[in-house]
Amino acid sequence: MTRQEAELIYGPIEISRTSNPTPHRGWDFDAYFEYMGKYVGNDETSPDIIIVYTDGYAPAVNERYRLPPEIPVIWLLSRSGAVDYLKAGNYGEIIMC
Repeated sequence: MTRQEAELIYGPIEISRTSNPTPHRGWDFDAYFEYMGKYVGNDETSPDIIIVYTDGYAPAVNERYRLPPEIPVIWLLSRSGAVDYLKAGNYGEIIMC
């Protein structure tokens, strides 16, 4: 799938600030995973994998927004990032890069 095709299917997504920010930046991934959940269950639009590049300064994804376990989630975490928030959430695989 090309980037243009992905944008046609999934559209642009804004990650929002959380109302309960972390000590640093306070981004929240729930909006993204809630949005992607709309495409699960349809063979034509369901993602095969989710890859998120982040610094890790965000709360863990709320369980109600998590995708089914058959859709792997990979967190690409910057070397200077905060791995504790993602580890605490126990959701997906974390790769430091």
